[in-house]
Amino acid sequence: MLLVLNVGANVIGFQIVNVTNYATKCFNFVVSISTTLSILSKFLSKNEVLHNNIFRRYLMFRLFLIGALNMQITILAYWLYDFSKNVKYVGELGLWEAIPAIGFSFISGHFVDKKEKRNVLALCTLLYLFLAAYYVVLSYLQGATFGVRLTANLIFLGIFLGGVLRSFIGPATFSILSLLVNREYLKMATSWSSTAWYIGAVLGPLVGGLCIGVFGVSQSLIITIVVLGLAFLSILMIPQQAILNQSKEPMLKSLKQGLSFVFQTPIILSV
Repeated sequence: MLLVLNVGANVIGFQIVNVTNYATKCFNFVVSISTTLSILSKFLSKNEVLHNNIFRRYLMFRLFLIGALNMQITILAYWLYDFSKNVKYVGELGLWEAIPAIGFSFISGHFVDKKEKRNVLALCTLLYLFLAAYYVVLSYLQGATFGVRLTANLIFLGIFLGGVLRSFIGPATFSILSLLVNREYLKMATSWSSTAWYIGAVLGPLVGGLCIGVFGVSQSLIITIVVLGLAFLSILMIPQQAILNQSKEPMLKSLKQGLSFVFQTPIILSV
């Protein structure tokens, strides 16, 4: 009988210890959640612009778009060198994008200024999606159907078209920001927009390289389509914005005024 009582006492004591340990773990978990929420609340109180749902969608669009484009160029550069073994081709990638991006920038700003910004961004992102699908198809046709030089030229063609899109998506991205937030939050919003851009620019090549190592070129290009799709959905969740500039000023006159301002402003000219 005494042995039975001792065993029962040990079992009860063991259960009490388990219950106490479980209660302690639950308490620590609740404290950690409370601390995290407190830190998050303080963070949001110092960054009031993040309370704006539309601005958060804008940040997601910017992050996904820049991330996807940097993923894509990383994958294309690796793929181009992998099948051609020609470093010159890789060096030409940036040139094929820079020429149209700079050349069309003289007219893209005037065009974007006259159009609804959300629709411009959505259209450019949709065209980026078509370009990403174009690269996927090209990756499957390369080797069996297309030779090295033809594949390289077709990649350069896609990069050129992407440069044209970049010349339009750049001014539209910056100009819509001032329409999404109040003037007093514009400085903070600009900082967060730049942060989203930098995160995408850093994570894009990193994720692109990891995808190449794990999945290969074609599957990695498919992943860029998914990320671009997220960017497209993000921009669609932003409502259309008002067109502030309704003037019918000729494009050449607007371009002349812009160039005159640049050359007559020493600070801008030095930059």
